[in-house]
Parts: sequence; C-alpha cells; structure tokens
Amino acid sequence: MRRHRVTIASWSALAVVSGVLVAYAVNADGYPVHKAELNDGGVWVTNQAMGAVGRQNVPVAQIDGRVFDGAAFSANPNLDVLQDGSAVVSVNRASNSLLPIDAAMSAGLPEQAVTAAGSATLFGGGSLGALDPSTGKVWATTVDPDSGTTTLTGVTKDAKPLATVGGGAVGAAGVDGTLYAASGDEGKVVTLRRAAETFEKPETDDLSPDREGDLAAMTVVGATPVVRDDKGNVLTPSEALGNFGAGSVLQQSGPASDDVLVATPDALIAVAVDGGGKREVAKVGAQSSIAAPVEMANGCAFAAWGSGDKGTLVTACGDDKAAVNTFDIKDGAQLVCPPSSRSWRRAGSPSTAPPMTRASRSWSSPRRTPSSRPAPTACPRRSSTAS
Repeated sequence: MRRHRVTIASWSALAVVSGVLVAYAVNADGYPVHKAELNDGGVWVTNQAMGAVGRQNVPVAQIDGRVFDGAAFSANPNLDVLQDGSAVVSVNRASNSLLPIDAAMSAGLPEQAVTAAGSATLFGGGSLGALDPSTGKVWATTVDPDSGTTTLTGVTKDAKPLATVGGGAVGAAGVDGTLYAASGDEGKVVTLRRAAETFEKPETDDLSPDREGDLAAMTVVGATPVVRDDKGNVLTPSEALGNFGAGSVLQQSGPASDDVLVATPDALIAVAVDGGGKREVAKVGAQSSIAAPVEMANGCAFAAWGSGDKGTLVTACGDDKAAVNTFDIKDGAQLVCPPSSRSWRRAGSPSTAPPMTRASRSWSSPRRTPSSRPAPTACPRRSSTAS
C-alpha cells in the first residue's frame, strides 16, 4: 500500500511534515491545497473569503505570510493554490490565471503571472502542465521545487502544445514529473516524460475500453495512470479494475505501489493495479463528503471523510490494522469537496488536486513514522486558530 496525505479544509491542507500529520482548516471556503514538500516548514493554503493564499508555518502552527490574488479582502470562490516544495502558484480557476509566489518572501510575482491555455492544471515532480479538457491539448513547463517557480510562459496559448490526446480529457502529474492525459472521446492515453529541463516526445497508448461514462478523474500510481469515469468505473490503460460507484474518489498521485486507493462514501478500499483485486482497508459508515486519500513512501496511507459536524480520519500503516478516528468539526465547519478539486496536501513529494473543510481552526495528530507510529486512538486535535 502506498503513502498519501489529505487536505481537509477550505483554508485546509493535510500534510506530513517531519513525521507530523497535520490537517489544517481555516476560516473560509476554498479549494483544497495541493501537495507540498515543505522545505521551509510551510504549507500554502487558501482563504477564499478574503481572496488570499497564506503560508501555514507547521512548526509553530500559525499563518506567517499572506498574498492577495486580486483585490484585497475580496471573496474569490475560485481561488486555489499549488505547491511543489518552494514552487508555489496561486490559481484563479475562473480565469485560469496563474500567479507565481516567492515562498521565501511571501510575496506575489505579478510580473510573471500568466493565463493558462487549459483549465485543468497538472502539477508535481517539478512539472506544471495545462490541459484543455475539450481538445486534449497539453502545454507544459518545469519548475524547481528547491528554488521556486521561474517562468510559466510554457503553459500559455502563445506556447506550442506538447501533446494532444483528444476531447473529454482528464490528466495528472506523477511524482517523478511525468505528465499524463487520457481522452474518453478517443480512448487514448498520452505520456509526457521529463528530459532535464524539458520534455521528451509524447507517447500514446490505448485506454482500456471497459468504461461506461465520461472520464471524470485521473491519478498516477508510480508510472501507472489510473482513471475513473463518471459512473464509478476505475481503469488503467490495460484493464478495468472494477466499479466503485459514482461517488468514489481516487487517491492522490503517489509512488509505485501494488494498489491504488479508492475512497467510497463508506469505506477505504485498496485495489490491485494489476488484476483489480480488492481489499477493504477500513469501514467508516455513511459519509457525505470525501477527501482524496494519500499514500506515502513510508508505508502509511491516510483518508478523511466529513458528515455534518463530525469528521473521520483513517490511518493505515503497513500490515497494521487501520485506525479509524473521529473528530468534531466545530464552528459550522464541514468537509467539502468541490467538483474540480479533491486532494490532500503532501509533504516531501508532488501531488495534485484536494478537498477541504470550512472552519476557523486547524488540527494536527501525533507524529507518524515507520518506526514510531501513533497509538490507534490518536485523533486530530485543535492546535491553533488561523486568521
């Protein structure tokens, strides 16, 4: 089983930093924040109510930097943020605008802002791609997770698309920076592999025909793209892995593994990438909101659900029995999962989309490492107030 992390907040992100699993929830509605390596101990999150992105300083559990994307203190329900180590980009999903952020200075770089050619953003492993779902065209550039984002002109309409897969497309970035896109219209999958600071020529393969609806989501397990259609069918380029219902959510992209994690409204399921064998990791009862599970390189997996004023967190490490814990979502908060954004934040490796909760506080759970894992009874605790 792989290792993942999860975001649970509108100002929210779930991150494992230096062995600490942290779930952030800050006042406002917002898209879940994408993955983070947290080289400086910071996770970037959104506050859609004030139209800003901010840096959550994990060691001290407080917001220590804020950048407005647009008019200050103006609500922006389409605001998102992408993070790959020190490379941070604020995203306006209504206009497809990308604003690079100087993570060290907590400052926006408006002179480097661009409008992406595609509405779907693929981000991870030092690669940033823009996908136009209607045509399947893919634009791409590279970023440096250590030094931050430089130029994003490679993902604008002035740049030449590096690949075209066909309409009805979804895409994702692998943890190694390889970009993938699949077309439901053409039944094809295109792969763009990294070549130093650029990309190799695209490779095109067939997508398993065992699908019934439009493609809805993609994740990457090591070097294997996995897609889900809007009927809940999960498949790889070579085979169908089964149907898990229209409300199921694929895990966030992660390292190579025998399984892909699928969260359903009442369970976390590990599905064999080769053959489609299924194993129930944990049962959580009927839930109303689901966050994309996260598998991590240390052998632990995390998943979260929300229902009313209760949240449920599942932690599974290696062959140990999964721990299922609940926590209160106070102050009218709730786990929410916008249609275009369903992922958790990951520290130490790339990731893609996310879900969240609406709240005014952040939670963290005790330290988890392969050699020192928290007791099964440990559950998220409120640690600070973010403003």
